[in-house]
Amino acid sequence: MKSKNKNPASLLPSCFLRFTFHVLLLSTVTRYSRRVWARFSFGFRRFRRRLDPLLSWLTFDGWGFHEGFFHWPKYVAGEPPPRRLAGYEKRVFDQGLGRSWWFVNGGNPELIARTIAGLPAERRPDMWSGVGLAATYAGLASESVLCALRDLAGPSWPQVAQGAAFAAKARQRAGNLTPYTDLAARVLCGLSATDAARLCDTTLENLPASAPRFGAAPPAGAPDPAYEIWRQRIQRHFQTSRELRAPHALEPVYG
Repeated sequence: MKSKNKNPASLLPSCFLRFTFHVLLLSTVTRYSRRVWARFSFGFRRFRRRLDPLLSWLTFDGWGFHEGFFHWPKYVAGEPPPRRLAGYEKRVFDQGLGRSWWFVNGGNPELIARTIAGLPAERRPDMWSGVGLAATYAGLASESVLCALRDLAGPSWPQVAQGAAFAAKARQRAGNLTPYTDLAARVLCGLSATDAARLCDTTLENLPASAPRFGAAPPAGAPDPAYEIWRQRIQRHFQTSRELRAPHALEPVYG
């Protein structure tokens, strides 16, 4: 569709690619990377207000990916998200951290599962979501590897499927769906890539107007950000889907 489309889901690929480019650019100045990120974080929230209010959370996803990819030893060892982050920002950071685990672990499902199992239980679902996105968007893994990834996710497989659906939507919007995208979506989502992308559109409709769309994480008792409500809707679809209900997928192998 043309750029006039105001559906926030249509911005997925441009957000992913634009921020990835910024991450790579910043990372070329390795000597100064910590100083750059320290200064960058102070203006982060102000910068986000200029982005799409729903998808601006992806900036924290990109931050997490950068940290996991370039500083993976300390995060594998249990380093928490940066102290500057608050509330839901930390969760989106972990989603990006999960994306990095696909690359750091060479797309090996067992290594990915061991890495995530070694981290606090409350952080694991968000990381598995990132893994599902990376495996589907970048991927090029065999069907057996994708099946192993799905099974090793255990109770977090709805999050894996949600990440895979996001990747299918991003590929569809960019006009570069591939046979591999469809394979990954069918294995991880139980849907074709086209149907997974459509699910991202339908679950985006009628998000609660009261849900905060940007700014710092809401205080205790406040509604979840619209971005998280969107993710939860997709995850609930897979949670209740007969296509993904298999006994061997319900128990984690590690942790």
